[in-house]
Amino acid sequence: MRVLIGVFLVSAGMFLFTALMGNAFAAFPIMTAAIGSLVLVQIFAGNPAAVCAIGMLSGFCGTQVTPLAANFNLVPSALLEMKD
Repeated sequence: MRVLIGVFLVSAGMFLFTALMGNAFAAFPIMTAAIGSLVLVQIFAGNPAAVCAIGMLSGFCGTQVTPLAANFNLVPSALLEMKD
């Protein structure tokens, strides 16, 4: 149960921090060093690859709620002259 709470905290923290920073690559090292590796890997003996994968997935979800997401969605359609 405590492990699930830790995973939720890492995921929610990464999502919110990415939404504030605007980019997952800026928030990922901070959240991974602060919570991911410290709590989930060292205390709960979690798999580092899985912790990093969940953190990056949460970070990319946080990126999609920022104004930067418009670059992922609007610019390619404008360049390719696609319909909405």
